[in-house]
Amino acid sequence: MFFASVTDSIAGFNFKEDIKEVEINLTYAHIWDDSAVEAMEKIIAKFKENGTNVEITGLNEASSLLVEKLRHKLNSH
Repeated sequence: MFFASVTDSIAGFNFKEDIKEVEINLTYAHIWDDSAVEAMEKIIAKFKENGTNVEITGLNEASSLLVEKLRHKLNSH
């Protein structure tokens, strides 16, 4: 995921569906930049607003490191 795919990524989810849990499997994805991390955070937040627990699985090591690094920056604003 990178900035050009962010809008399509967010639009691909139905946040109003009545479900308790969702797993987002990113096994075949790579998080390239801060816009992709921000998109993930928006997706998680939108699900949580509707009472849905979210689990992100399958992140490769480089993506995991980037997400953790940028998540702290994004959440501090």
